[in-house]
Amino acid sequence: MGKSKNSDASFIMQGSILAIASIISRIVGLIYRIPLTAIVGKTGNDYYGTAYSIYNIILIMSSFSLPLAVSKLVASEWEMAEQKMLSGYLRERLDLLSLVAGLVLCSCILVPITLPGHC
Repeated sequence: MGKSKNSDASFIMQGSILAIASIISRIVGLIYRIPLTAIVGKTGNDYYGTAYSIYNIILIMSSFSLPLAVSKLVASEWEMAEQKMLSGYLRERLDLLSLVAGLVLCSCILVPITLPGHC
């Protein structure tokens, strides 16, 4: 029973740290956003908001979803002690992640060039 209370306290502490970090991150985001709006104006802020929404989706997928899925799959393979298969699995996922990153990079470079009105 003592171990359960200790793990509960640890879980609450980790959640508190995560919440505080989230609040600090939002405050920092607000600090730079106010001068940015003043500098670029309403139209620039509209463009920024559109681009930031797309960027945010890509960031969430790359920062949270894919690593979490890969780590769960790796942990399940690790339990089965299939080291050789695990190494090949990690290599395949790294290749896939590199391909996706390359495609995103190419689209970020090529899409603005093909838009009308681009110099």
